[in-house]
Amino acid sequence: MSIFAELINKFIYNVENVISFNDVFCTFIVLVAVVSFRVLHKEVGRNIKDIQNFIAKSEDIRGELPDRLKIVKEEDFFNGNEFLLNKWENYTSYVRNNIIQGRIPEIHGHFSKFNIIDNPGKRKIAELIPGTLTALGILGTFLGLQGGVSKIDVETTERLKDSIILLTSGMSLAFITSIVGISASIFWSYTDRKRYKYYIKVLDQFYNTFNTKYPVFNSSTFYNEIIQLQREATNSIKHLATDFSLEFSKVLSNSINQSILPNIDEILNRIVQRDINPSIKSMNDMIDNFTTHASDRQTVALNAMVDDFISKLNDTVEFQFDGLEKAIVDFTQWHIETKSSLEELIEQIKESALNQKEINISAGEVISNFTYLFDRFNLINMQVAEGIEKMEGALFELNGLSAYNSETLEGLNNIYEKINKSYEYTENSLNRLINSVENSMNSLNFIIEELQNSSKVFVHNLDEGLNATFSIFDNSLSEISRRISGTILEVQQTIDDLPIAISMLVDELKKNINKLSETIDEINGIYKDISIILNENKREVIS
Repeated sequence: MSIFAELINKFIYNVENVISFNDVFCTFIVLVAVVSFRVLHKEVGRNIKDIQNFIAKSEDIRGELPDRLKIVKEEDFFNGNEFLLNKWENYTSYVRNNIIQGRIPEIHGHFSKFNIIDNPGKRKIAELIPGTLTALGILGTFLGLQGGVSKIDVETTERLKDSIILLTSGMSLAFITSIVGISASIFWSYTDRKRYKYYIKVLDQFYNTFNTKYPVFNSSTFYNEIIQLQREATNSIKHLATDFSLEFSKVLSNSINQSILPNIDEILNRIVQRDINPSIKSMNDMIDNFTTHASDRQTVALNAMVDDFISKLNDTVEFQFDGLEKAIVDFTQWHIETKSSLEELIEQIKESALNQKEINISAGEVISNFTYLFDRFNLINMQVAEGIEKMEGALFELNGLSAYNSETLEGLNNIYEKINKSYEYTENSLNRLINSVENSMNSLNFIIEELQNSSKVFVHNLDEGLNATFSIFDNSLSEISRRISGTILEVQQTIDDLPIAISMLVDELKKNINKLSETIDEINGIYKDISIILNENKREVIS
């Protein structure tokens, strides 16, 4: 390690004897930055400048596609840049063999960022320059520190003080190289990135100008064609769906009108004729019989009861009491009210028979009327009890009447039981009617299930038909695509064979030209021989 230290110290001393070490090293760092920037950006800057010239002259690009490709070289759009001209020649050769539907491939592959900027500008090396400049600045700092430390003399105090002064001054100067190196690195990186972005911007402008002046077959064009084909296919499918929906609606309406609706009408009529009408008729007959029977029986019973009561009362009692008369009048009035109540009940039952929907309401009213009658019975019994209390003196004579009243009450109880039986009969009839309605609902549910099953079968058949139709449509499209692909391949093969055919034609033309030249040479020889013979004849004639 001492050998290297001696070498470094000698180098620094030799430089210090001529010029300041810091000045030399800082100048070296600046020169490295300037020279590297100039070298790395020289070719790239020229390429970008010539590409800008192409952009400026792009207004002159017009005419047919071959003319537009030739004018670039003929008018020297790249200012004689051999590198760009070679790239253009390679691209035009590639274009001649890859024209598709009058469109040429993109130029990105030949005039790419790597070919125009990165490779000529040696970007990998350019990315190392800022770090190199920083490292050089730090290296100069350490070299300066090494030179200052090596001058330290510790033999005496005075020399040590002088050495420390020299060391601190050397350190202050040595750090200048680091500052210069870091500053140069920052400035170099900023300028390089700015120029690099400018190069990419100009290259993008070149791409846009080229795509504007030349029919380029790029991904966007391909996507647009695909979108157009999809739109056409979508429109075709929409028309197909519209036609299919119209046909389907016609078929469905015909099926409903011809098959489903007549069956529904027939089933409903059959249910009404078979179940509902007999039930309603039976109910009406039942209510009529009940009202007729009840009214007749009640009228006969009441008349008989009143006649019997009056006759027995006249046989038993020869005199009349004011209270008894009042009781009889009240009892007779009660029978009249009972009869009127029963007549009202009969009228209500008749009205309920006229309106089937109010059967439950009428039944509730019947129950209410029965309740009202029972309340009246209780009230009349209370009134009779009061009359009996008033007839304390005539209890013995009225024992028969009491017995008769008991029998009358028993008869009324029998009537009440018969009314209850009639109500039970009515309730059973209503239950039968409800059962008939439930059967009708079950029949309707069965009809609905049959309709749903028929709809499912129809939808299944429709789905199979649609799948078959779309499969045929897909097969047709695939067949068309396959044929188009075959045609494109045949055209591509023809285009690939075209250079060979042209070269063969050129060879034949060359052979014919050679033969023609040989024939011309022979004609020239014959002409020379004729000229010689003529000259000899002229000489002979002259001589």
